[in-house]
Amino acid sequence: MIRSWFGRFRTWTTFAVYSQVRKLFFPGDFPVSTMVSRHKILPRPSILIGSGNHRLAATSTTRCSLPAPASPSKKDPLYAARLQPSNRACPTTGWTRIVDLDKENTVIVLPTGATEQHGPHLPCAVDTVISAGVVGHALARLPAEVPAFAMAPITYGKSEEHLHFPGTVTLSGETLLATMNEVGESVYRAGFRKLLFVNGHGGQPQVMEMCARELRLRHGDFIVVPSFTWRVPHVAGQYLSDKEKKLAMHAGHAETALMLALAPDTVHMERAVVNYPPVFQSPLLSPDGRPACAWSARDFGPSGIIGDPLPATAEQGHAILDSLAVSWAAAITEMHHLQWAARPEPTWGRANHTGHVETTPA
Repeated sequence: MIRSWFGRFRTWTTFAVYSQVRKLFFPGDFPVSTMVSRHKILPRPSILIGSGNHRLAATSTTRCSLPAPASPSKKDPLYAARLQPSNRACPTTGWTRIVDLDKENTVIVLPTGATEQHGPHLPCAVDTVISAGVVGHALARLPAEVPAFAMAPITYGKSEEHLHFPGTVTLSGETLLATMNEVGESVYRAGFRKLLFVNGHGGQPQVMEMCARELRLRHGDFIVVPSFTWRVPHVAGQYLSDKEKKLAMHAGHAETALMLALAPDTVHMERAVVNYPPVFQSPLLSPDGRPACAWSARDFGPSGIIGDPLPATAEQGHAILDSLAVSWAAAITEMHHLQWAARPEPTWGRANHTGHVETTPA
């Protein structure tokens, strides 16, 4: 029975992922395989996850139903996160056009997110929707003379702090770093020399920074900037309580408001609850009271929320989104004009990857 269930689950997830990718980059009505259907799962009190020494108990419901995919909707989060406008999206651009771009000063933007629990009221795609959605709105505000293109977002990240919750899909730090390095090498190989990471997941900025340093060591003329979606100026702070500013970390007021603007049909406010971590009792190690020790989301309770999403509104979300998009459009413009000294000396142990790259006929 278990083997049969896993077979059905594998079929469902394969077509679900396929459908999401299709909707993200090729919107429009298209048939979804009828092989995806509803299945009921027998009750089980707990499930062991992982292999080897990596085992934990995950709470299971008395019955799990896998819904058939709904028809594509403009309010679907994957539509909201679609990289707009399409003429600034790498996946919809042909290679012959890429050849003719100003490679030295064109900014390539890579949104990075995660697939992880965000409480009972938000979807698991929050970090990806926010990073890709903000990038898309920023690109739409750029003047035509500023060349910038968005890559397809990285939808899986390093999310081990949320392993106790179903829906979380994680990569190891090593796998994510290797993936980022491979993507960066592809950007460099195409001739581009400016790469911007807009990371939407708070659990992996160190990986972004390590990747940027590695790429710079390999290529002395590569400008790689690792950043965070919320690092630029925005207006979220004017809506947050002092406690929220101090202790909220996940699925709280700001993220919920932004999702109400980007993908309102995926937000279920009736399921939202308030949940804050305890104040860390060491002013020297944590002046603001946030946990200074390592933590997992389950350390703070079973909801997965770390903050207060209840005051969030769509109006707040639109204001936050607009402020982020304006700031990121300005940042991308600055990076387009940025001049940074190239380093001609090679780095020990990092041979530059060189070879033939096709060009259009003269």
